[in-house]
Amino acid sequence: MGYEFLMRGDAPFGDDVWSAIDAAVVAAAKQVLVGRRFLPFTGPLGAGVQVVPVDGLKDATGAGLSVFGEQEAAAVRLSGRRWVQVPLLYKDFQVE
Repeated sequence: MGYEFLMRGDAPFGDDVWSAIDAAVVAAAKQVLVGRRFLPFTGPLGAGVQVVPVDGLKDATGAGLSVFGEQEAAAVRLSGRRWVQVPLLYKDFQVE
């Protein structure tokens, strides 16, 4: 299913345990995830990612937002790029 970045093949258990983990994670996430509604998130990034690029914009006043890009908008220029460390967020859980 495209989970190579999770390195599931290296785990000492099979697909049935991964299915239980996936179900537990989705159930827990549905109860608490609200940040993506208000904050710009990028991901999943995969194991081992330590930093992400954050681009600064110059003169973005004429920029536009569109799902399909059908609206004309002014050009936006990058004013710089900085690299931000990805914090480790975690929560212990138990699969029963």
